[in-house]
Amino acid sequence: MVLSTDGWIPTKLDVPIVNVMHDLNFLHHPEFVPAVVRRYYDRFFPKFARNATRLATVSEYSRQDIIRSFGISSDKVDVVFSGNNPAYKPLPEEQQGEVRRKHTEGCAFFLFVGLIHKRKNLDNIFRAFDIFKDRSSDSTKLVVVGDKKWWAGEIEDTYLKMSHRDDVLLLGRQPLDVVCELTASAIAMVYTSLFEGFGLPIVDSFNAHVPIITSNVTAMPEIAGDAAILVDPNNPEQLADAMCNLRQDKGLRSSLIEKEIARKGLFTWDRTADLLWNTIEKVLP
Repeated sequence: MVLSTDGWIPTKLDVPIVNVMHDLNFLHHPEFVPAVVRRYYDRFFPKFARNATRLATVSEYSRQDIIRSFGISSDKVDVVFSGNNPAYKPLPEEQQGEVRRKHTEGCAFFLFVGLIHKRKNLDNIFRAFDIFKDRSSDSTKLVVVGDKKWWAGEIEDTYLKMSHRDDVLLLGRQPLDVVCELTASAIAMVYTSLFEGFGLPIVDSFNAHVPIITSNVTAMPEIAGDAAILVDPNNPEQLADAMCNLRQDKGLRSSLIEKEIARKGLFTWDRTADLLWNTIEKVLP
């Protein structure tokens, strides 16, 4: 038996194959994928899906997308949710204060974590933060953690046009322990991608007991459930409203955290292993 965890499989192999496909973002947003890579995906991924004995994917959204896009039988595709990272944990208020003093001069902050790529929608997060700052008179910052690989273009242009650019801290790529501390010390995680097949920062934020603002499209509502504020990722005004509400309303923050605690048990790596093993068993003799 062959298990592939990233979509690619041998196409001429006479053994059972379980193929894990995380999402089909290249079909829905081809503009985010280099042309040569996109041509490869378009040509081979339908074959990889059809030639596999069984498929697994990380959300019901992606399951339905694979079935519909590639004409796969619905009883051939299983959902195997990803797990959260146990390194993310809540921090006592005193330790959160130390993190803020170290990174933001003691100021409260919203946090974005992810690859700086157009699909992650950072340009609209910048626009929303400007609106938020125009409405508030406090010293709240926006902390951005991620590799600036695709920074040039609309993302950089939007940043340079910001009225409150001085309140945006671009920390680049950071070690996991720093990311965990920042996550647990933030007002909220802002994760409003244009497309996700799952959304690991959502479930990692569950572990850190930090509220989440995420998108109301693709798999993100499914993963977040009722434990996040959902917004239209293309509407900076709506995102700014969510920022204002979370900054001002401690009761809302507490309510979301309670829902996160109740929900985070759905996304453990032990459960992932059990679900994937169930899929494997279906193809074994």
